[in-house]
Amino acid sequence: MIKKKTLKILLIGFILFEAGVTLYTLSLPKEYLSTSTLLAPESESPGVVLNTPYGQLQNPELSNAAISSQAILALLKSRRLAKRVIEKFNLSQIFNTTNSTQLFKKYFKNLLIDYDADRGTIVVGFITTNPLLSKNIVEFMISQLDSLNSELKLTSRKPVVKVIDFPYLPKRKYRPHLSYNLITGAFIYLAIVLAIFSVKEILKGIKIE
Repeated sequence: MIKKKTLKILLIGFILFEAGVTLYTLSLPKEYLSTSTLLAPESESPGVVLNTPYGQLQNPELSNAAISSQAILALLKSRRLAKRVIEKFNLSQIFNTTNSTQLFKKYFKNLLIDYDADRGTIVVGFITTNPLLSKNIVEFMISQLDSLNSELKLTSRKPVVKVIDFPYLPKRKYRPHLSYNLITGAFIYLAIVLAIFSVKEILKGIKIE
């Protein structure tokens, strides 16, 4: 049975711990996500099967204008496009590093790509501390798809993708999430408390022996 004094200490400790989590979360810079929804190429040609990541069709007559969602995803996730975005928006200054490895790592950490085959959509988004910058980066990424397609000669179709929802200016922050951090903090505090009690019980057993 835990004593009342111990419970009081644990409760005070929990309040202080969560207060610390709150202060830490509020000290973090607010980050904003802007997204755009693209129509998956397969959705434009129902019943047509794309066999390769680069859009080869079972019907050879359509292959010149065909491109798959996998090809679009490959372009969006490519280092080639990443390099263009980094240089265009001077992300080395924003990410506070000139190291290419770190730059790409931070870039892809803030890149959001989601492909929903059932809905026939591709969502592309980017996270920065500036709402307008997030929007501009997504717009630039979409605008570069035709250029990349021309360089790689993947398809003759123009534009290479159709935009369903254009990038928007986010008004609400995407992260950090205070509620999420508080819940995580509660679990961490509980784990620490259980670890302390476990160590005490072990030490008590050693003393008895």
